[in-house]
Amino acid sequence: MFVGICLNCGHALTTLTEGEGPESLTEVSEQDVRDSSNLFTSSTTSTLHVRFEGAANRGEIPPEEYRMLLRGLNEKQRQIVMFHRYWCKKAVLALKAGKPIEPYRVFVSGPGGVGKTHVIKLIQSDTIKLLRLSGTIEPDDVTVLLTAPTGVAAFIIGGMTLHSALVLGTSKYGGFQPLSHDRLNSLRSKLSKLALLIIDEISMVGSNMLLEIHNRLQQIKAVMPDQSSFGGVSILAVGDLFQLPPVCQTPVFSVVRDSYAKLYNSGSLWIDEFKMIELDEIMRQKGDSEFCELLCRVRTATHTDDDIVVLKSREIDPDMLDYPLHVYRLNADVDVRNSYMLDNLAPESQQYSIKSCDSRAGQTSHINLSTLSAKRSETGGLHGVLKIAIGARVMLTTNVDVADGLVNGARGEVVHAVMADGKIKHILVKFDHPNVGAKARQASPYFQTFPAAVPFVKHEAMFRAKGKRGSEITRLQFPLTLAWATTIHKVQGLTLDEIVVDMKGGRFSAGQAYVAFSRVKKLEGLRILNFNEKVIKASDDVKNEIVRLNKKVMSPLPVYTCPDDYITIALLNIRSLLPKLLDIEGDDSLVSACIFCFTETWLPPAIIDTPSIRGNHGFIRLDNVSGEKKGGVLISYPESMEVIYKDDLDTNDGIDILFAMLILPSKHPIHLTLVYRSPSVSMNVFLEAMHNVFIHLHRVNNSFPAEAVFFRPR
Repeated sequence: MFVGICLNCGHALTTLTEGEGPESLTEVSEQDVRDSSNLFTSSTTSTLHVRFEGAANRGEIPPEEYRMLLRGLNEKQRQIVMFHRYWCKKAVLALKAGKPIEPYRVFVSGPGGVGKTHVIKLIQSDTIKLLRLSGTIEPDDVTVLLTAPTGVAAFIIGGMTLHSALVLGTSKYGGFQPLSHDRLNSLRSKLSKLALLIIDEISMVGSNMLLEIHNRLQQIKAVMPDQSSFGGVSILAVGDLFQLPPVCQTPVFSVVRDSYAKLYNSGSLWIDEFKMIELDEIMRQKGDSEFCELLCRVRTATHTDDDIVVLKSREIDPDMLDYPLHVYRLNADVDVRNSYMLDNLAPESQQYSIKSCDSRAGQTSHINLSTLSAKRSETGGLHGVLKIAIGARVMLTTNVDVADGLVNGARGEVVHAVMADGKIKHILVKFDHPNVGAKARQASPYFQTFPAAVPFVKHEAMFRAKGKRGSEITRLQFPLTLAWATTIHKVQGLTLDEIVVDMKGGRFSAGQAYVAFSRVKKLEGLRILNFNEKVIKASDDVKNEIVRLNKKVMSPLPVYTCPDDYITIALLNIRSLLPKLLDIEGDDSLVSACIFCFTETWLPPAIIDTPSIRGNHGFIRLDNVSGEKKGGVLISYPESMEVIYKDDLDTNDGIDILFAMLILPSKHPIHLTLVYRSPSVSMNVFLEAMHNVFIHLHRVNNSFPAEAVFFRPR
């Protein structure tokens, strides 16, 4: 809070092609549908409750870690976080008054590596912690959902997939699917207090899916179409539209060809409702500024001749085996590379060739694999024949446990195969990321021998043999595929130390080259095969959308400024002054004040030396003598001011009152009264104390030109 006091009058102021990468992403999308489809058909709702177990408090950051993260924010990151904190405070007031929360719709844009995930974590934590202050939130209430369109993206941010969180279907199920009465009640019991939905990797969300999200939230919140969109829930969309677009849908900013969407002015919820703020300071490549600037130009296809020279310098010999992950445009190239690497790893006699177990409803005879599709996207994400070896690089092809990081796209290495009756019973995989499979490792029967490995059994998937009208096939197979190589779509959202990008062919889609290049932290980590500058391109539609959004940017919080003949006084409920000195010093809006007033300083009398907030400042303080972490107030003023009077008022425990009269260099006097009231103090007791404050002020002097009374009721 800032107050300006006029030195003259005393007035106070407050103020896609077949075989191309998208096929892999289709597998991701279909897996999300398979994960949630049981919620439409199951006779119980226990699965849904398990999904939200712990979500109410998951993401709340401990105070010390929170302050460290906040100190590391750049200016625009801080602007977003402070905007959201301001919204949280307004939401608390609305909840206390029994009124609806006014929602916002904001798109946080920016290239890969600008620290968008950093911002997400702070906003999630603030929502959980601050909305709880309203007194209307129960311990199990979910106030914020952290989501992403794919399992890998959801794990990176510690969230859920959109399909799992909101029980969404896809067009193959006939569009939006209203939930049954029982399942809707189950979802409402978990999300009735939902105030904020965060969607990461928004570029991979299509316009139809955004409409589905709106419809589901309307259904959960029981909101009529003419009342509010998205059920009155705030939406924070995060991502980079210059990255890869959604599969089988138009981009999120496109007009939806749905009669229901015509209720909106433009036929697009995105166009009508979302405002943008763009992050532009790269954090991932920090320290390699030239590479950072190159990536920004590649992102918008405004690269220079010098950029091309730099990228060409990263070409390598295609026969070299030492380099790690290779990424390609086509699945066929991925398969060739993986087979080549497997054969170089182990002779055929040491490879395992695992056939799937397929069955058709009502038929027990063996099914000929040649009659079924060889594409995993058409067979439930599972191979008909899986070939592996000890030491093979593999990737999960299904979402086993998103919360544990066992998601479609998680990569690791085969360390052991457990045999039983001549067949493989378990495949043990050590994942690259130490947090992936942490819970599964602890529960593994092989933990003593292979403590870093996760055991996998065969996974069941159902699919149609010949498209929609074919017979239903049930397949049992290990949910793994070789992963020395993968498609570019599979690496979106990842941060890697090294990558090899094959640019063979001239049919790269817009954004593919940029996504591949920007996965690494430094230029030294990028290697390129078959460099082709013609495939570096950006979508014209995205460029036009960014131009439109730049005319509809998120308004920053108001900056409190005072005329030259005013003096600024900052009031802050600090809740322990000592550990937050660095945060005060790093807050430009706060340190611009002349005088600081802090409540709940928690300074014990044993600390004689008052901590320095700013050089050449003096202090007046009233400490909490009980030794407990509560109370205490402090006034910090420039030493150019003279203190001619200071006192405190003896009141009941829980109320701290400090008086000070300062003479400014201009010889104008100012009288400050700083009051803190503990939440445990009743309003009647507090009002009696305030009555005594004004009696005391009148007795001391009632003729000062300016007087400000600050108090912190809670």
